[in-house]
Amino acid sequence: MSNLFKRILSVIVLALMLVPVVGFQRIMPMESSVAVPGSESSPEVKISDGTSPDPEEASKPAEEEDNQLSSSILMEERKLYPAADIRNRKKAYLTFDDGPSPLVTPKILEVLREYDIKATFFVIGKMAEQNPKLVRQIQEEGHYICNHTYSHNYKLIYSSPDNFMADVKKWEEVLKNILGEDFETNTLRFPAGSFGKKRQPFRERVKEEGYISIDWNALNGDAEALHIPADVLIDRIKETTENKNNAVVLMHDSNTKDTTAEALPEIINYLITEEYSFETLDNYKLKSSEVAK
Repeated sequence: MSNLFKRILSVIVLALMLVPVVGFQRIMPMESSVAVPGSESSPEVKISDGTSPDPEEASKPAEEEDNQLSSSILMEERKLYPAADIRNRKKAYLTFDDGPSPLVTPKILEVLREYDIKATFFVIGKMAEQNPKLVRQIQEEGHYICNHTYSHNYKLIYSSPDNFMADVKKWEEVLKNILGEDFETNTLRFPAGSFGKKRQPFRERVKEEGYISIDWNALNGDAEALHIPADVLIDRIKETTENKNNAVVLMHDSNTKDTTAEALPEIINYLITEEYSFETLDNYKLKSSEVAK
């Protein structure tokens, strides 16, 4: 065999040996770049809009390999874990005391209906007797009705814990007569609140009787004077809800609180912009220290 023939044969053999290696190198990068959701090789999806359980992780820039995921996969993750639902942990509990009244309560209910928001109404028993249709409307529209005593007479109810509880029980009788024997609630609010040492015996008695007393930690200030301008009420909401993740908001729906109804849409809009969602007090899960006592 001549030297020339040997050289040609060596070149052919070497070429045949290199073909599989080159082909393998061309194929592998394409295969390794495909991320299959749920596989061990898939890069972790990091979405910085609040869906990460760790806020610090959520704020970090995504890794380079995350960009290899298709936009459809990212959109699917967002559908499964809506950012607003995860991020929105602030709760506002709108509460209305001293109604129902024929002049203001219907306006309050109309606004709540327009925004599809449920609120809590601390009803006075004697006002319920005078306006049973409004009481039924409050319940039918999905709001939470709670005990604010029958008489709301400070001199009577705060003369002794026994008198206080008698007034609370009378309220229950009135509401059952209006809404049926199946109606019940163990949530009440002390007229003027349960604050201070003088109320301690009353707080203890209420607890012994199996009731839950809930005050407030935010307000619109409509009890501070008659016919307070709506813009002042709105400013008080902004002031008293600041830095609160859970706001139990005190307002009133008695006949003289027309500006509360006027201010309510703007109050709700403000709370929405502050990323509050709205709950009724039957979903109340705050620690007692979070609401002023």
